[in-house]
Amino acid sequence: IIEADMKKIIRQHQNDPTIAFAHAISNDLDHERNMSAGVAVVFRESFGRPQTSDFVDTKLTCQTLKSGAIVYSLVTKENYNGKPTQQSYNEAFEQLIKDFKKKQLKT
Repeated sequence: IIEADMKKIIRQHQNDPTIAFAHAISNDLDHERNMSAGVAVVFRESFGRPQTSDFVDTKLTCQTLKSGAIVYSLVTKENYNGKPTQQSYNEAFEQLIKDFKKKQLKT
């Protein structure tokens, strides 16, 4: 986990195929307010919104960039204006860990 300027971190690591970025989003992918606050804005501007075809599990999307890195979106709430639950975080993180290990990414 890195706490830093995400724009800078993304620029530094977006070409590394062993790196994965992750953030939380809502399930309403097509809503105009989806990814409209916080770090999600940086992810949206850098990588675009995940598409339905990017789902690798019920609570996880995965975008593999042509430049190399992987972008995970943990779906922790149904609507952009909703609140995530501890259970939804746990389910999304379990799915992230499973896919992370499958792809043998750096930890």
